[in-house]
Amino acid sequence: FVDVKGNEVIPIAFDRSSLAFLNNFAGVAKNEKWAVINSSGKLLTPFKYDAIKTDKSGAIFARLNYKYALLNKRGKRITSFQFNTVSEFSEGLCSVEIQGKFGFINTSGRLVIPAVYNYALEFYQERALVRLDNKLLLIDKKGNIIKELQYDRISLSKDEVANVLRNDKYGRINRVTGEELIAPKYDMLSGIGNDF
Repeated sequence: FVDVKGNEVIPIAFDRSSLAFLNNFAGVAKNEKWAVINSSGKLLTPFKYDAIKTDKSGAIFARLNYKYALLNKRGKRITSFQFNTVSEFSEGLCSVEIQGKFGFINTSGRLVIPAVYNYALEFYQERALVRLDNKLLLIDKKGNIIKELQYDRISLSKDEVANVLRNDKYGRINRVTGEELIAPKYDMLSGIGNDF
């Protein structure tokens, strides 16, 4: 690892590494096993994981046998290896998949919104979009339903606006309030991200 001036700050001692440090943590690998180091190069975990995932919030997830666990800042495991997938923490909560259903954990690893959803996206301005069976729902940080959205699909961006699809026609909504900004009547709308 090098600093912004190109000076080596952590010597080359690993087979692979994450692209950058996120909140002073990075994943590094030797012999196909991953570990966590801090920004001074100190090894926080042994080389025993299949993958390491860090995020901007400072969260560290380790994967072993296709399941993720949350680690603390010292590299100690604070949850069991129970998550099939994990998102990034957003507003103190992280979407996790447990046995094919999605819910949310807090930074302590406690499941605070039960894993009952078919899919869940990260929180944005105190709201998250989730899919429960065929229903697209807007929920708050306690899991309360704010609004049921009557759309077949939604494409998210990093801001408040999202494209929606209903009966093969596109429109736009405010993803925080669920308010319809443009009624679904267009064959195509461009400029917004991933389908959900």
